[in-house]
Amino acid sequence: MSNQNGWTSTTANCYFGTAFRVGYVGIINEVRYFMNRFTKANYVGKLKFQGSIDGLTYKDIFVVG
Repeated sequence: MSNQNGWTSTTANCYFGTAFRVGYVGIINEVRYFMNRFTKANYVGKLKFQGSIDGLTYKDIFVVG
């Protein structure tokens, strides 16, 4: 499965995610991401994994370093 097949800009924001049913708690045990094109300066300190309780405010879970 591929969530993002390509891009045309390194300056535009990109978002994708998932939602859990009301009353359930989502837990992240492990995160893996694979990129066939990687320019370090485009991702380090900029690629964030975030979580939200209300879908309006988000908190950084971790930032790629």
